Amino acid sequence: MFTLSAFKISFPLPSSLFSVLSSSFLFLSPLISEGLEP
Repeated sequence: MFTLSAFKISFPLPSSLFSVLSSSFLFLSPLISEGLEP
């Protein structure tokens, strides 16, 4: 759900910014899932 909204937001943006956002999302997603774990 969050990934789809991120794609919709990032799609009109330049590809360089999209790659930065996607790489930062890939970097943050393990940290977020670790934070959600009890």
